Amino acid sequence: MATYGGMLIIDEASQDATSGGVFKLDKPSPADAVIDVGDGWTVEVKAGKGDILARGGQATDYSQALSESLSYAQRGLDLLSAKGVVDALITDASDLHEAWWISPQGVVLRFVVITTVMNLAAPSINVTVTDAAGNVQQSAPTPPTAWHPSLRYYRLAQVTDDLFDAYRNLYLALESVLHTIEPMKTRPNGRPGESEGDWLQRALTTADRRVNLAGYAPPGSGDPIARIIDEIYQTNRTSLFHARGTGPVFLPGEPAERQQVDEARKRLVRLYLALATEFVPIWKPSGGFYSRGFHDFIAGALDTEEGRIELHASDEGDAFNGGESLQTSGRNSKALTTRRERSLDGPFTKSFVAESEVSSLASIPHVEQIIATNKEGEVLFTFTYDQRLTLTGLHKVEVHVGLRAQNVQQPKQTYGI
Repeated sequence: MATYGGMLIIDEASQDATSGGVFKLDKPSPADAVIDVGDGWTVEVKAGKGDILARGGQATDYSQALSESLSYAQRGLDLLSAKGVVDALITDASDLHEAWWISPQGVVLRFVVITTVMNLAAPSINVTVTDAAGNVQQSAPTPPTAWHPSLRYYRLAQVTDDLFDAYRNLYLALESVLHTIEPMKTRPNGRPGESEGDWLQRALTTADRRVNLAGYAPPGSGDPIARIIDEIYQTNRTSLFHARGTGPVFLPGEPAERQQVDEARKRLVRLYLALATEFVPIWKPSGGFYSRGFHDFIAGALDTEEGRIELHASDEGDAFNGGESLQTSGRNSKALTTRRERSLDGPFTKSFVAESEVSSLASIPHVEQIIATNKEGEVLFTFTYDQRLTLTGLHKVEVHVGLRAQNVQQPKQTYGI
């Protein structure tokens, strides 16, 4: 049977193969537990292990398998918490997981590892100003960054791994700075004197006189302020701040609305920073690399034959010595057919996909480590898993490796869940 850390993926003796996924937890489970979460799905954790496995679907592709298994894994954690087994969070769900699905030939399992390998910072430039006689003129000192209550919410949005939590805090940061720009009307008894929607319209209209808000509105026609309010307040804010069943509700950790919320978040953080910089003022974010600069000038070598990497699977998890090659290490490994996969690239991410039918991996009883080498076989980097994956019963194994860069002085752009 195929297992991950002793947790069942599929049993080759069974005629009823299912899809599923494995995700990383923020802490080990204190006890073994297998729980029925409904709809034919089962969730499992192991004592002392920091992974959660969900199985039970009939997905026929990777995207469906990932979305369904993550949703049911979250449901399992809710039930395990209610039962007092473990209170844990799924972390790095987008960047680190395994998902498997049912193909006509059999079950296909994909490892996904997306890791930040490079921090980008724009080069600093020193400018010397002289007068007509060539005398150096001293620059005015940089004013200290002013503190504002909105910065608390902004900081919390930068440190969380949860996209929905980040959006909620960014909305509160915007609300805080808008209150500085145009306070909400109040009655003599201190209660609000206007609706939240009316106040938001009025505050954004005031802000628009100094900051052109058209560049922060979602695509479309008509009044940009109306489009901003519809996206950040009517659609996403309402769905993320309320749990009543009388309207749309975005449940934390669910993957279904991720893209919609993330696109709105990107505009929301830009809007907040523009208004805070103009009206508070706080610091202005420093420069950074654009996506095109990263792909063309920094990571462009990965698209060439000289810069090509090759991925290998190994049943050994020990670290390599510096400068060691795969050939001379004596490591038991098997080369996987590797290709650049541009369809999986992100704005600052280069992606590679490797695959092999399990029948070609007979020399590897299990997978414990993924090894990346250059074409000469020199080890570039490795990914070692906490648990062993046994392959018996699987048809094919795939590996998606994403190499990502980030601008160190720009707002956070990737969230795990």
